[in-house]
Amino acid sequence: MTYLMQVWEIIWHSPGIVIVAVGGILVYACFLRPRWKWWCYPVMAALSFMALPLLSDLFTAVYHQQNASSIVIVGLGYWISILVLMTFRDHFGAIIILLTTQGIFNRLGTFCGYILHIPLNAALGGNLAINLSAALALGVMYTLILLVSWLMLREKGRRLIQTLLPRYNWAAVAGFAFFAKLIIDFCSNFAFRLNPSSDIKIIWAMIAVCLFSLAFLGLYLYVIMSTLKHSELKAAANRLIFEKEAQQRYYEAQLHNQEALFRMKHDMNGHLSTVAQLLQEDNLDEAVLYLASLGDYAESRQQKLSSDDPYLNAVLTNYAAPFAENDTTFEHDIQAGKYGAAPDRNEPVAEQCPEKSPGCLATRLV
Repeated sequence: MTYLMQVWEIIWHSPGIVIVAVGGILVYACFLRPRWKWWCYPVMAALSFMALPLLSDLFTAVYHQQNASSIVIVGLGYWISILVLMTFRDHFGAIIILLTTQGIFNRLGTFCGYILHIPLNAALGGNLAINLSAALALGVMYTLILLVSWLMLREKGRRLIQTLLPRYNWAAVAGFAFFAKLIIDFCSNFAFRLNPSSDIKIIWAMIAVCLFSLAFLGLYLYVIMSTLKHSELKAAANRLIFEKEAQQRYYEAQLHNQEALFRMKHDMNGHLSTVAQLLQEDNLDEAVLYLASLGDYAESRQQKLSSDDPYLNAVLTNYAAPFAENDTTFEHDIQAGKYGAAPDRNEPVAEQCPEKSPGCLATRLV
């Protein structure tokens, strides 16, 4: 009970510690929830509050009581960082960046509380406690951080943490954030022992260092996210190009099949016309021989149509293969005919259609 009373006393007299603990847990819930069970966050909050007397005794024994509250906030930040790293072991670099960025924000809120303490204390008649000014600044800061995180950066942050980037990217950002946090803590706690009565120029200088560190981290993370988005867009563009090429090949294959089917219909129409004409002329033997000669049609058909006349195309298709097998050159010249007087049916065909005359099929065997 005595230990719990100490915990309650610290919480009651240092509201800034409660804001840092609860705000930090909510930030982690915003970005890390997909990998954690819901009960991890209350457990972390309970462990953080239960460790407050130990942290307070440790830092109070080393530093002056007036500065103990801000020191306990720093110690609480390190303690929560240890809990997070023990629970969330994957993506170590991204977690370090998140933890150190939150630590820098904590120091920034504390320094802003130091700046606001003098005007607020004067406005309230000189009865404002030091811890309340820092708690007010931390409360406003964490309210803005949580609103921006949950409403704008939640999905982007989760995706960024779970993205597998080159190690040097995470190492560079995590190293800068970690050393910036150490330098800020060293200057504020060891070198200058900052408090509301310290030199205001030093406090403003530390605020500038915090803002510079946060700006650098934000810019670097923005570059990483922009590069990631560019890579995704490039991959999507390549995928669209591949799908377009595959679709084009598919349509080309369909067109080729349709052309082949058209040629087959065209040739078969010509063959059927030839057979029908032979049967009409009672040339049964020639019709049978003609049909027998079509056995190798699939192998001897041409790749392109010779003409739009199915009868002429069938004849050329049928006789082209035997000429090729006998090494005989088969040349044909198809020309568009001219309208004129109808030829005399009694006149020989050779005289009606001399070689290379328009509208005739000139065939030469070489």
